[in-house]
Amino acid sequence: MKRLVVCALIGGGIGAGAAFARSDPTAGESESSEGLKNAALSGAAGGAFIGFVLDRRAKRKRKQENARLLGYAEKARPRVDAAVEAAFTAAEFALPIIEAKAGAARERAKERAIEARPKVEHVAEVAREKAADAGSVARERAAEAAIHAKHVAAERAEVAKRKAKKSGHPKAAKALDLLPV
Repeated sequence: MKRLVVCALIGGGIGAGAAFARSDPTAGESESSEGLKNAALSGAAGGAFIGFVLDRRAKRKRKQENARLLGYAEKARPRVDAAVEAAFTAAEFALPIIEAKAGAARERAKERAIEARPKVEHVAEVAREKAADAGSVARERAAEAAIHAKHVAAERAEVAKRKAKKSGHPKAAKALDLLPV
């Protein structure tokens, strides 16, 4: 249909152009336009016929091409069907085997978990003991550090008291005497 319209437009344009080129400029307007119109219609009709023929020819070629592709598809269909059937058969055959292997793997995993349980519990107990030991060591060290800090603070307070008395600040010295160190 597209070729028909395009060829009709081209043929009409060619016919009108040829009629305009042949026209006599001295002739009257109505005769000239009538001849131009007839030539354009003739050209359009000729172009439409050529376009119609080209459309029919393209349609026939498309049908032949589709028929050829359809023939290939029909030839390949039994092989594709056989391949699909073989895949389904293989899947049906493999399914029980896979389920059995999965069940066996599940059982082995349960056994390994049962075997590993005492080891994990032992490791957890050892970790608890080490954490308790670390806590007691940390308490001892914290107590030692506190005692050391108390002695250092007392020494520094004593030094500050002496400096305050020496520098003539009796109120500061009295305030330092009130410290509970």
